[in-house]
Amino acid sequence: MKVPTPATFQSIEALTIGPKCLQCHQSLSTYAGVMQEVKAGDASQSSLYQQVSSGSMPKQSTKLSDAEIAAIYSWIQNGAQN
Repeated sequence: MKVPTPATFQSIEALTIGPKCLQCHQSLSTYAGVMQEVKAGDASQSSLYQQVSSGSMPKQSTKLSDAEIAAIYSWIQNGAQN
């Protein structure tokens, strides 16, 4: 059985933030920028998670899939590692 690798900022950025957020939110291109929208360990209090899980973001791109939202949730809940 393969154990999934924990998500990092680089994996979240490459799979979701880069292709779906950066066209409007350049501040999310860095870990420090994303961390302004994240409360590590508490996805429900993180504006990044609130926006994507509610479907209100991204506005100019395809909505995130359930798997993408789950990856962001897991990343934040597990401490939002760089």
